[in-house]
Amino acid sequence: MDPGAGRVRTPHIRGAPAAGSRYVRNAPRVRRLILFAALFIPGAVALWALLPVVAKTELGLGAPGYGALLGAVGVGAVAGSLLLRPLTRRLGGDGRSQRRSSATPRSSPP
Repeated sequence: MDPGAGRVRTPHIRGAPAAGSRYVRNAPRVRRLILFAALFIPGAVALWALLPVVAKTELGLGAPGYGALLGAVGVGAVAGSLLLRPLTRRLGGDGRSQRRSSATPRSSPP
């Protein structure tokens, strides 16, 4: 019996990006997840990059006010995550909106 039979060949470091690209190209769920992330991330980055500017110029807040604004964002995130499931059950839905609203990489849009 061949000692190498049944083993999966791992790509060399130079071939790994090509192997990853082939995997993404041939896995529709992963491809959708990558597209979702590519569409979401620029807006999220812009929000976090411009938040200090808006806090200072538009809202007239200093460092404590900016901290309070960040705290409010955190409270809203926690409240949203806690309320999403009960609201989905109450208002109806098949759970797709719940999965899509999650911005974490472990989410998988259908």
